[in-house]
Amino acid sequence: MNISKKEAEEFKERLVLSVINYRENVSRLQDFPFCQRGEFAVLAQFCVGEKNGTGQYTACLTVSKNMLEKLDLTEEALFGIACKNSREMFPGEIKRLEDINGVTMELRADGIIAPEVFVFTNEQRFNGAATLFYQPDLLSDLCGQIGKENLALLPTGANEIYCIGLEDGEKEDLQEYQKLFEEMLKELDKKDHIANNVLCFNGKSQSIQEINGESYDVGLMAKEVNINKRIVGHGR
Repeated sequence: MNISKKEAEEFKERLVLSVINYRENVSRLQDFPFCQRGEFAVLAQFCVGEKNGTGQYTACLTVSKNMLEKLDLTEEALFGIACKNSREMFPGEIKRLEDINGVTMELRADGIIAPEVFVFTNEQRFNGAATLFYQPDLLSDLCGQIGKENLALLPTGANEIYCIGLEDGEKEDLQEYQKLFEEMLKELDKKDHIANNVLCFNGKSQSIQEINGESYDVGLMAKEVNINKRIVGHGR
């Protein structure tokens, strides 16, 4: 089926980023353009239908290689457009966990320190975990605001990532957070297992180091796009 120029432009306007677990879906990815970043596979989705009351689209289709060919787009262009659209349509935000659910989490097994936990998502909580790949500068800003060079990231679902500041030389705490995260995964729906391990984010380099030592940059492209940044509820 041929796509008119107008239809192609309308299609491009509804492209956004999403993330899934790469290792658990690798056999299903052969028909789809994707960017692998460690445990994650970053995909482009086409939003269909209308937005509901919370600003989420009622349905999305993952862009296939066949769709990409009909649009006459390169993969680089596809992800550039989806990245830009995601920043504009679903701007990221970071909130304190207790401001969301009123509960302060005790995350240290020894009970000595109860670190402040932040939730990284977007305003509509729509593909919120993908914000890591189109707006990582928010995490760098958070590092600066709380005075930490690194953050422990716990990907708790497709729509959010928990963030905890790490002191210099405290990367061994990732092992403790890993144990906690493994317990959390048991309570999560399988579809929300977008990662199996805790990640360490460096605010200066905007890079991730996984527990197995693998490192990668999280910013996909189009870093020059200016958007409004929101870190809500810190420093009250």
